Amino acid sequence: MKSQQFQNITRISQQKCASFNSGPKSARFLRHNSQSYHAHAFVGSPPITTTAKCLSSIRSQQQQQRPSVSHDRRRRGAYKAKSYWTEANLRDDGVFDERDLLNFRTLHELQVNASIAFSKNKLFGTHTTRNTRDEGTTSGATFEWMTFGEYGEQVDYCRSVLKDLGVKEFSKVGIISNNCSEWATIAAATYSLNATLVPMYEAQLPSDWTYITNDSECAVLFCATQDIFDRAVAEVVPQTPSVMATLCLNAEAGEPHAFQTHMDAAADRNEGKEYVIAPSPDDLANLIYTSGTTGKPKGVELIHSNTVSNVTGVREMTEDVHDFIRQSDRSLAFLPWAHS
Repeated sequence: MKSQQFQNITRISQQKCASFNSGPKSARFLRHNSQSYHAHAFVGSPPITTTAKCLSSIRSQQQQQRPSVSHDRRRRGAYKAKSYWTEANLRDDGVFDERDLLNFRTLHELQVNASIAFSKNKLFGTHTTRNTRDEGTTSGATFEWMTFGEYGEQVDYCRSVLKDLGVKEFSKVGIISNNCSEWATIAAATYSLNATLVPMYEAQLPSDWTYITNDSECAVLFCATQDIFDRAVAEVVPQTPSVMATLCLNAEAGEPHAFQTHMDAAADRNEGKEYVIAPSPDDLANLIYTSGTTGKPKGVELIHSNTVSNVTGVREMTEDVHDFIRQSDRSLAFLPWAHS
């Protein structure tokens, strides 16, 4: 029954595509179980956009006619023409692999493909300040969410910021910060220039920051708070000649040393996508330093494939990874990202 429904949807979509005569058509195949179905998309048009146009009227009709199904069956694409087309296009574009899992070999590809495939999904939640009521009680705290798509835009802007600050391929980017969305944005932008992230702890001494910054030859330095920024400018930067710029993550927008000031300027230009230098799996992604309890801190080199292999290895821990990790799942990180 499902196969017949799918064939009917494909046949109608072919007729819809044939009704447009704005240009040549190319073949596109959709897979359902072990069978392939032929459809058309116009050459030069984005695949997802083209398919959406072809099926826009069909989807609403099918939605009214098809029976209700469980979450798991919907997730696997049963009875949903949209999911068949979306998964097929994402496979064609290399975003999904043959198992409809995100396809990536580097941390840069992970960020780019995730921002495409899950663009509307919530990613980072920022805890807002509790509001005090007149009677002295507090209201429930809420979260402000950033989606994968919005995160991808922030990475593009940050890439432009890094380039403005002098970051080039193989440069080292230092960051002294707690876990926050800015940390992840700077990390992804660094990877996208084939540069290396050098994370440090807020609790470390300025002498440790100085040693690590010099040993790694960081080109720029990001500081989480105004206090860390002030200490870094006073005690670290004068002794680290490789540092060309130092920015503060939580400084007010408009201040020259504020990260947000530079991000706003980059957003106005909107040219970050032009600067990508895609890394290979063997390129250096992170340079993480030991605590230095038995001597000077020692830098541990982690290439892209080191981390990617850990992520993809989870997929082999269960027969169906879709039942193990779902797109709607949330994760809570209490270990500092600088530790991993």
